[in-house]
Order: sequence, then structure tokens, then C-alpha cells
Amino acid sequence: YPLCALSPTTKQWYQRRVHGAEYKELSEDQVIHQAVAVWTGERPEHLLKKIQEEEYRKKLEEHRKSFMLYLRGEVFLRAALVRVKGEIAGYLSDNMGIVEHKDENDKKINIFFHTDDVKIFKKDLREYNQPAKQLLPVGCLVSVDARRVHISGVKNVEYQAITVLAGFWPLTPHPTLLPGGQGSVAPMYELPGGTFTFYYLELALEAKLQRKVNQLKEILGRSKGQIQYDWRSVQYIQSKEQFIDWKRSMGGLKRRNGSNRPSGPREVLDT
Repeated sequence: YPLCALSPTTKQWYQRRVHGAEYKELSEDQVIHQAVAVWTGERPEHLLKKIQEEEYRKKLEEHRKSFMLYLRGEVFLRAALVRVKGEIAGYLSDNMGIVEHKDENDKKINIFFHTDDVKIFKKDLREYNQPAKQLLPVGCLVSVDARRVHISGVKNVEYQAITVLAGFWPLTPHPTLLPGGQGSVAPMYELPGGTFTFYYLELALEAKLQRKVNQLKEILGRSKGQIQYDWRSVQYIQSKEQFIDWKRSMGGLKRRNGSNRPSGPREVLDT
């Protein structure tokens, strides 16, 4: 079977292209691409021989079957909203807040987030070693990936942020686009025709997010499910000039060659 070595800056891998009717949910060509070996640094010795062994190939086949079972069973976490624009509306606690997003009908949608899921100019918020209320001011513009949630006893919160990005986007985390499903709202991307859905493939992610849902219920339980913001020690952005000042303070104006982020929809290159 054909193998190709791909060499990004940190990882290398061998990839296999497998054709079969069982992959029709994945692509019109009934093809799946599978990494058969991934490594960093020097290539392991005898790697090509190893990946040709019958036992190794059986394991790869088991992994493909597991992946397709997860896909058909809708085990992967659907991103209902992908890279939608929003604004930090306020904080419920030191590490929990609300992003306000307006949909295509100009309806306001509240998306709750946890500061563990925030990146500012490609770095995790916690790497800055400063309070979130200072680092990510109310009024700051962000991009959000979110899942749909129904939280009993909580009013006016229908989405939970999977990722909140302030400033330039990092390469990861990013959801994977797959055919079918319930669809995703992704205004920044030019999606193929038909129904496609973005998913996060990390199997442990839903449990992590659910713990944060439980924290939200505990916080809003004190206010009978109503959103009540905690304004203590909060910084604000109330003008374009203040937003530019904030970007400068975070090192966000140091783009090479004065290039700007693309303003139009992006083509989805990887699916």
C-alpha cells in the first residue's frame, strides 16, 4: 500500500490510504487516511519493517473499525458553533464567564465559558499568570467553538464554549469536519455542498466539559438560575482605541510584514 512521510515542524508520520465500502460515511470516494506511525525527532529504527508486520496491521485495522463505530454512533463531540464572533459580556466568578454572540438573525446568544478553555494570542490564559478578569476584559472580542447544552435550572444559557480564542488563532485546538451529522454553524468557513458537521475527536472532552457545567449550575444556583455578573476587579474595553491598547499590551500587534488575518470565509482544506 502507498505510504507517504509528512514533515511538519515537530512531528513526522507515515500515512496509509485505505479504500472500502465501510468508509462511505467518511467520504464519497469511500476512502480513509490513517497515520500508521507518528514520531518526533529521529525516525525509529526498522520502522518500515515494523509497520508491515501482520500483528501491527491487525491493530491498525482495529483502530479503523473503532473510529468508524465512534463516527456512526455519534460518540464524537459536535461543535454546533465554530469560530463564531462574540464579546466577553461578564464574569460569573473568577474562572467562569459569558460570551455574547449574535446569530445571523441578530438574536443574542449566551455562551458560557471556563478560563481553562481560553487562549490569548495562541497561549493558554493560565500561562500569563494573571487573573482572567484582568487579562480578558469585558468587551473583548473573541472567536468561539461551542456545543449546545440544556442545563436544568439555568436560564438563558444554551451553549457551552469548547474553545475561546482572543487574538490570532493557533493551529490547534480545532474541530474536524466530517460528512453528515446535525451540521455546524461556521460563518468563517466555505463548507462543501451538502451536510457537514465539525467534531472534536477527543473522547475525554465531554466529561471535562460536563464538570464545568456542574460548576455553572452551582454558581447560578445561588441566583435561582439567573445570570448575575461579578464585577469585582474586572477590566473593560469600551472603545476601539482601548481594544488596540489591549492587543498591544498582549503583544498582539507584532505581525510580520504588516499582514492581517484573512477577512473573508476560509476554505476548509482539511476534513
